[in-house]
Amino acid sequence: DLKLTVKGKVNSESSKAPLDVIYVLDRSGSMAYPMDHDSQNSWENNGERRTAASQAINSMTNTLAANENLDVRFALVTFSGNKSDYRPGGYRDEADGGTNYQAGIRSAEGLLNGKRQNAKTAVIFVSDGDPTFRYRSDGYTEGNGSSDEDGKSLKAGKDAVADMQTDYFFTVGVGPSGNYKKLTDLANSAVKAGKHASYAGTTLANLNKAFDDIQ
Repeated sequence: DLKLTVKGKVNSESSKAPLDVIYVLDRSGSMAYPMDHDSQNSWENNGERRTAASQAINSMTNTLAANENLDVRFALVTFSGNKSDYRPGGYRDEADGGTNYQAGIRSAEGLLNGKRQNAKTAVIFVSDGDPTFRYRSDGYTEGNGSSDEDGKSLKAGKDAVADMQTDYFFTVGVGPSGNYKKLTDLANSAVKAGKHASYAGTTLANLNKAFDDIQ
């Protein structure tokens, strides 16, 4: 389980730069797989993807919070995707299932609407797969949960990112890079962000390096 318990120091000095950081973390079923395997039946003693991602997030949170030049506020939202999701009035996330980029982006947008005045904002989108679900206009989820042959699930995520008002937008893949080829497309859709980039955390070392680079 991920626990964000460290808070930035109170901004009592005008020299401290306010920064609002939003982590958007994939909670699809495959995040329980090992870092370097595509199947949950191929276990190795190298840690689950969700554990590795949580540890990298915690490390970055602690380091930023300790930076005396920054006044940082942190938030975490999670997403997955399930055919039973019905969300015309809100966004409920499952602890398993497929991948709905759009769900995570919408949750982040809600938090961005409440950002502090004059604060820089950074959204860090962490996933181990390509999108397989999206929302219909009536709020119901559609998609097959295993592929996105028509590209509509990716388009839904990209359209949501294109509307996002944030200073920084990063995507970080977790595990085998062939599973999340579309994360680069998602990052490149952040046209309103001052900076955007995509990283492949194919190993624990690469994952930690990605978060170090973002930091």
